[in-house]
Amino acid sequence: MLTLQVSGMLWNRSLVIRDVETGSLWSHLMGQCMQGELKDARFDFIPATVTTWQDWKEKFPETSVLNMSRTASNFVRDLLERKDVYAYGLKVGTQTAAYSYNHLLEHPILEDQVADTDIVVVFDQESTRTFAYQRIVDDTVLSFGSELQDGHLVDQATGSHWDPWSGKAVSGTYQGRQLTPVYGLITYIKSWKQFYPDARIVL
Repeated sequence: MLTLQVSGMLWNRSLVIRDVETGSLWSHLMGQCMQGELKDARFDFIPATVTTWQDWKEKFPETSVLNMSRTASNFVRDLLERKDVYAYGLKVGTQTAAYSYNHLLEHPILEDQVADTDIVVVFDQESTRTFAYQRIVDDTVLSFGSELQDGHLVDQATGSHWDPWSGKAVSGTYQGRQLTPVYGLITYIKSWKQFYPDARIVL
């Protein structure tokens, strides 16, 4: 297990992470050690989301929060004000794609295919919360329409309701079944292009 900290450096307009144990430097966009004793080692990606505290508390009211000192007097959310700058980037196998916030605002439920894998990206305009999943169950490719219903994805084949937070069906034919999450994160479009020059960028 490594202890990670912000290095204070940038590479290709992107954060560089340093591990305390070896002093090696890591790219957070690639999950790869770029310099030092652990060079070329990689982290396993796990799905995560960025959202507002209000949005999180509504979903998980018993959540506690780590109260740490901060260097700014306030934190501003400028994703929607700068929607031509930011994108949601994701990786499936060795292939990547990124969807601008301009596009996600127009298509809050976005179905696509990356690396021959059918996926769905779910975007919440109020909180900018974004999730991505493989939309395949028992070799069947699901389609979810263009809007959430009562906060849920609804597959058009069976009418089952799926929780976008967990990717789990909460009612209907598929109740209890789980969509496979896809790793993704918020990124600058320019940075994503620099790290993944062959990526498809949907503007």
